[in-house]
Amino acid sequence: MALEMEKFDLKKISTREKMIVAFTLISALGYGYYQFEYVVQGKKMKDAMTRLSQVDASAAALEQALAKLKAVGDTEKQIARKNESISRLREEIEAVKAKMKGSATEVVQEIQSKAEALNIVISTMRTRERNFQRGKLKMKEISLILELHCGYTAMKKFLEFLDAYPALLSIESFQMIRNEEILPKIENRLHIKIFAL
Repeated sequence: MALEMEKFDLKKISTREKMIVAFTLISALGYGYYQFEYVVQGKKMKDAMTRLSQVDASAAALEQALAKLKAVGDTEKQIARKNESISRLREEIEAVKAKMKGSATEVVQEIQSKAEALNIVISTMRTRERNFQRGKLKMKEISLILELHCGYTAMKKFLEFLDAYPALLSIESFQMIRNEEILPKIENRLHIKIFAL
């Protein structure tokens, strides 16, 4: 005997069956959304994040390359500045050498003649010579100690002359002494070092 199935009529289903059908439909829709939309979008999002990290890495590499190019340009500018300063130093060295070329005796004679032209009386003059070497340069140092009798204005002009003189010299010490015996002139003691090649 064959069992006959009753015809299913949607209008005659119970509330319990309606809830089961609704739960089944909602579960099937949720599973379908999860499987066909959420998982697929998650994979796409993961791929997009991977590509984005690759683009970031490429951008970082590009920035590093640009920074290196800029550093090379800065290095070239630094080299150019160093070359300029080296050439300026060479010019200064040549200028100092040119000042040192004249003989020390010529310098002493010019100092004496300038003092005489300014009516400065040289009461004593002592010299001491010393040879020395700095690096490759053989130099001569002449210490000149002068006792001078003159007025203030003449002494000022004489010191200005020494300051502007185109030889390498330095004033080591200078002393002004008021001496009653030679007034209105003053007594001056001057120690000068002259350097020559």
